[in-house]
Amino acid sequence: MKAKISIIVPVYQTEAYLEKCVRSLLAQTYTDFELILVEDGSPDGSGALCDALAGEDARIRVIHQENGGVSRARNAGLQAAAGSFVCFADSDDWTEPTYLETMYARREETGAAISGCGFAEHRGEQVSFPCEEVNSGAAVPSRSFLQDALDGHLGVRLSVWGWLVPAALAKSVCFDPELPYGEDALWLCGVLKEAENVCFTAAPLYHYVADRSGNTATRRSLERSRLILTAWQRMAALYAEEGGALPASFNRILTDISLQSASQAAAEGNNAVKEELLRLARGYYKKIAGSAYISRKDKLRLRLLLTAPVAGPKLWQKLKGGRT
Repeated sequence: MKAKISIIVPVYQTEAYLEKCVRSLLAQTYTDFELILVEDGSPDGSGALCDALAGEDARIRVIHQENGGVSRARNAGLQAAAGSFVCFADSDDWTEPTYLETMYARREETGAAISGCGFAEHRGEQVSFPCEEVNSGAAVPSRSFLQDALDGHLGVRLSVWGWLVPAALAKSVCFDPELPYGEDALWLCGVLKEAENVCFTAAPLYHYVADRSGNTATRRSLERSRLILTAWQRMAALYAEEGGALPASFNRILTDISLQSASQAAAEGNNAVKEELLRLARGYYKKIAGSAYISRKDKLRLRLLLTAPVAGPKLWQKLKGGRT
């Protein structure tokens, strides 16, 4: 007997995309699921569309709530979930029919704690398939998987979608309602810390729309940059006491994000915050300058960016171009 899966979809101002998302989930070859649509006080017709779709299929449950952001919507979905497993989708994306079946079957075959899949990234007319296979025949330690993901070896996004997680584990890690950016990566890092191992297939079973008009995740601002930095600081804190390369990789990423935030502060004319962020970047870099886990190439790149935070990125691209 197959286990019941709860699919949680937060819905906000995606009326034009929602039906495609929902119908792709209703078309799953794995049929024992409930689909929880959490309508987060959307000002468009998304709420009415949720109700109309629920009228067509008894597996759909709709939660209407006042607007509180995507984290509160996902937390509400987790609280309501009745399945043995949980997975997520965003309401402007869609899935392949075997999205659930493949992740469930791979988990059963490998005995892994959680199961993940690859994705196709859509930017206008262009589609890319960035994910790479991870020992597809067996489970791998969750920390090894996270390490490879942080180092960019797998093409994996640290996103909430594309994972099948036991409900008890999924519910033990709450989404932070104060973090509108990076909250999904923080949740996944929390789940990975508690999971002994993972299985992953690079098959692009999830379709991620990276450049939807109106998507706030693509807007650049100093506020957004600093919130993303906060999320990564909290991810790093989860693994700060661990041995091995994980802390070093997080500090490398924090150096990069601090530098990017400093560049954004400069673009917005906020020199005081720019200097504050550069000091922070130097502090993170100091932690990895002597680390054997960070490549000489990364150290060179970061030293260059720290020396010339504004002109550095273009200079680094020139140096890379000169070597190829």
